[in-house]
Amino acid sequence: LQEVGETVFVPNGWMHVVLNLELSVAVTHNYASEFGPFERMWEEVWREERDFALRWFKGLKREREDLALRIVAFQRRQQDEDCDKDKGKDSLNGEMGEFGGHVHEEKSDIEGGNGSICL
Repeated sequence: LQEVGETVFVPNGWMHVVLNLELSVAVTHNYASEFGPFERMWEEVWREERDFALRWFKGLKREREDLALRIVAFQRRQQDEDCDKDKGKDSLNGEMGEFGGHVHEEKSDIEGGNGSICL
């Protein structure tokens, strides 16, 4: 039980529940980090906020190519796993094909090549 004036730290990825027993004010802070479960975070953003995910990816391409390439690699692994499980069925609720076109275009820009990602 947290008392008045105390702080609670919840580590990245830990599940938790908050139940306020009386009127309360909470100040929370969540942030994205490359050092935590970055790919899991990407997957959730892609699933829940598609337009934001695409803008985020384009920003990463400009500012953090290393993280943009991690996303590309993650999407490729997801696709490969899905192909092994169920031929022709894309991951991320069957909507990977839409992402695939964007990845191909963005990856070509990032690497300066024209290699294809078969998504």
